[in-house]
Formats: sequence, structure tokens, C-alpha cells
Amino acid sequence: MSGYWFKFGDTFSYDLGIIVDGTPNVEIAQRDFEMVNIPGKNGSDYIDNGRFQNVSFARNIALVQKGSSTVSYKIDALINAFAYLQGYQPFEDSDHSALMTYAVLTNLGEVNRDLRRLGRATLRFSRQPFWYGKTGLRPIELDSESMMTGVTIRNMFPADAQPMFKFVLNSGKATTDYFKLQVGSFVHTYPLSGLKYYIDGSQSRRYISMDCENKEAKAQSTESGDNTAYSNVILPPDLKFGINTTIKITENYNNCLASMSITPRWRRL
Repeated sequence: MSGYWFKFGDTFSYDLGIIVDGTPNVEIAQRDFEMVNIPGKNGSDYIDNGRFQNVSFARNIALVQKGSSTVSYKIDALINAFAYLQGYQPFEDSDHSALMTYAVLTNLGEVNRDLRRLGRATLRFSRQPFWYGKTGLRPIELDSESMMTGVTIRNMFPADAQPMFKFVLNSGKATTDYFKLQVGSFVHTYPLSGLKYYIDGSQSRRYISMDCENKEAKAQSTESGDNTAYSNVILPPDLKFGINTTIKITENYNNCLASMSITPRWRRL
């Protein structure tokens, strides 16, 4: 295989017989800001809105007959592969080795029309600002012993990482129990009452997650996410670029915590 390729959802472009015309641009997210002109003041004020914008990008494609597969068959295969996808989907390409992002295809109807008329079309996407290192999307699993020793990780990507923490509680714990989490210089005590852990009949919410990117914490009765209760808690800090960060449990009162995992989510523009 040679040349440019991409993967959208679970499907590689070359598996659909897609040829990407030309050399695509390597797009980068832009900071969301405003330049404000103030009467009587020289120059403009820069107002930072504290976020990066989505990136719009396009890929010009053609479908060619190869072997026993006709162009018509390949068009149907492409439409079937993309038509049922809802919301953001994983996106990878050959220009970003070992990275992935999340994108939405915004013009499927136009693609369907142009492919059937011309055998070529332009796929238009909107993607989230960051590319994520695949290794940083694999959870670091710590059992009851290793979480007390902890792990030291280093962010080698230029953007601060916003990790996902998951905690599994031992069953039958009281809301007065707690654990203390250290992330670098950050140390915080998490009482189970504040995480909305409770026992309701035979059901307990033993699975706690803290999503630093989406700024939310939740408690669940199962790992799959049913009976979710959202709670306002203090989240751990971002993982700074170029810094070694030690993460561990410094206190596990009444053995309330069984295990934990950290998904660093290393990222770059």
C-alpha cells in the first residue's frame, strides 16, 4: 500500500477502493479569539476565549474499478460504511503516524449524488481540535497494591493532557469512607459521599470516573454506565508538557478502593 490513506469509523479508505486525489493539506486547529477595536485606543485588544476551534477539512476522492468489484458496488459499500455513523467517529490518516482524532462527515448526501454521477466526490469533515497519541489512550491499570506505590508518567506532547481516571470501590463500603489521590503536587481527599456512592437495596455505585477533558465525574453501578449519577467534585489537574508526574493513592481509608486506572490522553494540535 502506498500514497495517502485515511480511516473513518472502522473503515480504511483503501478497503473501499478510495483513491485520494493530490496531496491533502495538513490542517491545524486555531485558537478561538477575537480582535476588539476600542475607540481612542491604538491597536486592537486580543480576547482569548479559552478554547481551540474545530477543524474543517476536505478529501477529494475517486472510486475506480479493480478486479471483479465495479464502481457501482464500491459506491454502495462506501455509503453503507458511512451512512449509519452517528456523531463523532475515530479518524486516522497516513499523515499522522500513531495518532488519531474524532471527526464528523458533514456532506454525505452530496457525496452520494456526486459519486453516482461522476465517480468522484469531495468528503467534507469537521474534526475536534486535537490529535491523540494512541499509546496515551490505553489505560494504565493499577491494582490495590500498585496504586499505593503509584506510577510516574511524562507528557512528551506540547499540549497539556486532560486524563481520565477510573476507580473501582470494594463492595459494602460506607459513604463515610474515602481515598486520597495524589497527582504531582495536587493532593485531594475524595469522600464516597461526595462521589454519590451509596447502596440502594442490593445495588451500589462502585464505579467512579473523573473525566478531566469533559469536566465531569460520575458514579455507576456497572462499568457499562447504567444508573449514572453526576456529581460536582474537584477534578485532578492537567498533565503538563515535559513534566514527570507521579500519580498514586496516598490513603485508602477502610480499604474502600479496590483498583484504579489512568488514561493520560496525550494530545497535540
